[in-house]
Amino acid sequence: MLSKLKRNILAWYQLENWEKLVFLQLMAALLLVWPVLKLCSTKFLIEWVDNAFVVANKKKYPAWLTEAEYVQRVVVLIQIAGQKNLYDAKCLAQSVVLARYLRSQGIGVNLQMGVQKNDSSIRAHAWLSYEGNALGLSEDHYHTFPLQRGVS
Repeated sequence: MLSKLKRNILAWYQLENWEKLVFLQLMAALLLVWPVLKLCSTKFLIEWVDNAFVVANKKKYPAWLTEAEYVQRVVVLIQIAGQKNLYDAKCLAQSVVLARYLRSQGIGVNLQMGVQKNDSSIRAHAWLSYEGNALGLSEDHYHTFPLQRGVS
C-alpha cells in the first residue's frame, strides 16, 4: 500500500505543470459529469457534446507540442483520472469529458458510440476519434463495436 502511494506521488512530481493542471481539471469534470450520466439521457449527453464550442485557433497547449502530441497526452491523463477518481469512470464519462475539454482547446474531435449485440448480452462502448483515428485503445478494439452514432 505504501509503495503504491509512493509511486503515485513520484508520478505526480514527474508531470509537467500544465499536465498537473489538465489532470486536476479532468478529475473535477469527471466528478461533475457522473450525476449527469445517472440522471440524463444519452440523447442529452450527445446534444451537450454537439453544442460544445470549438474555438478556432485557440491554442492553449505548450508551444513545444504538436496538437496530435497534446491530444495523445491528454488521452493518457483522462484514462488515469478515470481510474483514480472517486468512482471508476468508464468509457462514456471519459469520452464526454474529454470531448468537451479538447473542443474547449480548439481541437476538433468526434464522439463515437458503438453497440455489440450477442445472443445473451448487449455491450456498448464510447470513444473519441481525432483526424479519423480512434483515441485510446488499439483500432482493433473499436471495430468490434459497430458504430451507432458519431458526433462531429
